[in-house]
Amino acid sequence: MQWSTWQAWLSFPFLKIVFRRSFRGSTRLLPALIGCFASQFFALFRLQSSHARLPALLAAFEPTFPAHLSHDLRNFILIHINSLNSGIYVTSLPLRGRFMVHYHGGPFSDPVTAVVVWRGRHAMVSFARPEQIKVAADICQSFCLDNGAFSVWRRKAKPNFPRYYSWLDRWIKHPGCDFAIVPDSIGGTEDENDELLDRWPFERWHGCPVWHMHESLRRLQRLARDWPRVAIGSSGLYQTPGSEQWWSRMKSAMRVCCDASGIPRTRLHGLRMLNPLLFSHLPLSSADSTNVSRNVQIDSKWLGPYTPASKRVRGLVLVDRIETYNAVSTWNPESV
Repeated sequence: MQWSTWQAWLSFPFLKIVFRRSFRGSTRLLPALIGCFASQFFALFRLQSSHARLPALLAAFEPTFPAHLSHDLRNFILIHINSLNSGIYVTSLPLRGRFMVHYHGGPFSDPVTAVVVWRGRHAMVSFARPEQIKVAADICQSFCLDNGAFSVWRRKAKPNFPRYYSWLDRWIKHPGCDFAIVPDSIGGTEDENDELLDRWPFERWHGCPVWHMHESLRRLQRLARDWPRVAIGSSGLYQTPGSEQWWSRMKSAMRVCCDASGIPRTRLHGLRMLNPLLFSHLPLSSADSTNVSRNVQIDSKWLGPYTPASKRVRGLVLVDRIETYNAVSTWNPESV
């Protein structure tokens, strides 16, 4: 679909409505938008007259965004311009703050369902079940790698971290790989887990250490200072995400790893936290769960006259419900 004159004109009030609804209270947003769109007013019509398509339009907008606009806000503008071109109205989504990465864990019982759900999205592949890693690497926007410690802990088995390192050596440098979870021992001591961190054979920006919620806050503070990304894992008395005890501990953790403004000191990843009731209140950069891959297979949860016709459609329904929500930009203990 090519841009026309009326589409160019409609983009201005459209985006005005979008930002009024999604970024209320921003005193610098309106001047930024005026400057951005005024500078591109004639560029729109030059593109229209030359029958340029969307990539050219986005390329024209991107360089002249005001310098103080964040990367996430720039993406927000481009996403809604894209929605005009595709005819998909997306401003009804309850966007909250920046865009968190939703990693959907596999594997899926049906490989075709994996393709449908993962295409253009983000995946987490566990070393405990790595059979669909090639699918994820080929079709996802990005993927992350899990050490499989949770599965080992549930089976009360012994982990094989040398094999995990060999597996990572093949995939961690893939252009689509965001990070890998550093080996951890869920039932181990802090010293044992610190020793596993010292053995990490890759660059730190490739890795993501795990802070278990039963561990000391001092260790969380140290990890947030020394690593570019830290994963938070539910464990011990706090192994049930969303419980009263869990939230009480999470509030203490956020006080440690966030500054006075509520901004995290490092990127935070929520293990098994891809529940909107959880991550929509936390300043996470990313979160994961196997919610979709598990629940598409449970027929008893899909009853009634509007039951999806296939597991693939079930997967899309679940993904849409999860990705409708995003994490908050800053921690606010009053919100929980």
